[in-house]
Amino acid sequence: MGLAHYNAVAHPIPVARMEYTPRIVKAEARGITVPIVAPTVLDCPPWPQFFPAPREVPYGRTMALTPVKNETQLLAEMLHARFDYRLDHIAALGLIGAPYVPHDLKMLRNDHLTALRLASDRYDFGEEIP
Repeated sequence: MGLAHYNAVAHPIPVARMEYTPRIVKAEARGITVPIVAPTVLDCPPWPQFFPAPREVPYGRTMALTPVKNETQLLAEMLHARFDYRLDHIAALGLIGAPYVPHDLKMLRNDHLTALRLASDRYDFGEEIP
């Protein structure tokens, strides 16, 4: 669900970037029939970076926090069943020390909307922020 909505005003928030394969997730799923799924609006409350996708797009696309030039740069976000991480899954450690705002949110949302319109051939989808 992204990290941009975390607010580290009171103190830095430690984070770890974990890297592992879908094969590991499936092997560790412990009998869960569908261990990897696309998130829906029911998985978390909306925040400024939340953006629904038109029904013509088979699954939602994460709004990037860097400028998107066209529909080929849209990325899907996936959720998976819980499993026990191992030390070798840790790819990087860091701290969230401040809100991530290197780009104007209005511009990012409008660019994302344009890319979704191109991906779905729905040029009437959504409304740009003036």
